[in-house]
Amino acid sequence: MHNAFSAILGLIAPLCFAATISNATAAPPAREAEDRYIAARDAAIEKISAIYDAGNTDDAARKAEEAASADLAAQMADDIEYIMALF
Repeated sequence: MHNAFSAILGLIAPLCFAATISNATAAPPAREAEDRYIAARDAAIEKISAIYDAGNTDDAARKAEEAASADLAAQMADDIEYIMALF
């Protein structure tokens, strides 16, 4: 019985180790979601900054800010939902 257990453990342990290594090398989904959000946020900041730099602080800037805020909020909600589904 002891030999059978040792044989089974000897087969399973390397598989578990390989699975752990393969998961460790993959980028975590949370990090990917965060990177996408930050890239979208930075793009929105550049777009809105260009509007302000051009001296357009009227409806165009307000509409751009509202659109960016709505897009970023939706993306963040989707990312949080995706990440929570992983757990």
